[in-house]
Amino acid sequence: MTQMRDMGVVAFFGPDDTCHTEAKLAAAWNLPLISHKCAGAQGTGGLGATFARTLPPAHKVSKSVVSLLKAYGWNKFAIIAGDEMTAAKQQMDAIKKETS
Repeated sequence: MTQMRDMGVVAFFGPDDTCHTEAKLAAAWNLPLISHKCAGAQGTGGLGATFARTLPPAHKVSKSVVSLLKAYGWNKFAIIAGDEMTAAKQQMDAIKKETS
């Protein structure tokens, strides 16, 4: 990122996994960072207003999931995820919080 900044980049797109460090760097340089589904970074607080995520965080999506489960009367479900369990764990924690 430093090399790209030094070359005159005016914005960063990605990464799509975890990006807390990248978001902090972009905020320190006052450059926008736009990510599709980055976990581990927030759009407020220490990261300032330079970070944007195009998908909502897990705790926002969980309300929709819980509403769907209630609408169909489903009380059991499974989350299928890849090797990276960060997003799946965040979603599961948010659903547990929403239903308790």
